[in-house]
Amino acid sequence: RHNEKPEKRAELRLAVKAGSMQEDDNQQGLAHFVEHMAFNGSTHFSGNEAIKLFEQSGGSFGADINAFTTYQQTGYKLELADPSQLQDALIWMRDIGDGLTFAPAQVEKEKGVILGEWRRANPDDKPFALNAYQASVEGTLYGEHDPIGTRDSIQKATPTTLKSFYEKWYQPQYAELIITGNVNLDSVAKII
Repeated sequence: RHNEKPEKRAELRLAVKAGSMQEDDNQQGLAHFVEHMAFNGSTHFSGNEAIKLFEQSGGSFGADINAFTTYQQTGYKLELADPSQLQDALIWMRDIGDGLTFAPAQVEKEKGVILGEWRRANPDDKPFALNAYQASVEGTLYGEHDPIGTRDSIQKATPTTLKSFYEKWYQPQYAELIITGNVNLDSVAKII
């Protein structure tokens, strides 16, 4: 969608309709782990090159370059201060769709990051709201499919198990690409 904002900006979202509810029992946390791997190497971007490229154009990791995983979906967000990088952005989005590499060294490195998130999400002294939420989902499918997974499932993740989940769920019929901003619709359609 073309948006007549005064500033030159473009925003991209890739929504993949696969989250923790799509995981098999032996795949806990893999949807979230795959999300992390989108920032750790793909066909056209090695290691953290995608992050560095979009940071050089004025974006910041976390605010403008980010992703999330829920029970039902995984979403990727890229906000470009300069739409001239739209082609690179679409190449990265395509790589997320079918070009993630799951390099063993990157998978092992990312385990530490995800375990850090797991520790923050599971403190010993849980706040009342977290205790209330966990009590409300206990014994339900939601309680059995925490998007972050378990400490054990994170530690046991391998390039093979991640790729298996990825290849099953990162399919065109489960994905939506959304682009809005100061962009020419015809040229964007051709790039896509």
